[in-house]
Amino acid sequence: MDFFRPPPRPERPLNVPQVPDWIHKPSDELGVLVPHAAVIARSKQALVALAGFHAYSNGLEILLMLRMPSDYVVEDPPAFES
Repeated sequence: MDFFRPPPRPERPLNVPQVPDWIHKPSDELGVLVPHAAVIARSKQALVALAGFHAYSNGLEILLMLRMPSDYVVEDPPAFES
């Protein structure tokens, strides 16, 4: 059936921008945990806080926390990947 045949591949690679090295943490480093806590935003429904940093040779990873009262807890929160 020709209708379900995949489209042909492009002759040349697509113009994909280069991602800088600092976008991703190094795969050969564990990083150093820098504990630091600070409240960034607070309301009756939620609190957003800085939980610390992971320092790497090419940058850092910021660790954030979200806290909500049990009345406002989401049943099935979306999964976020780092």
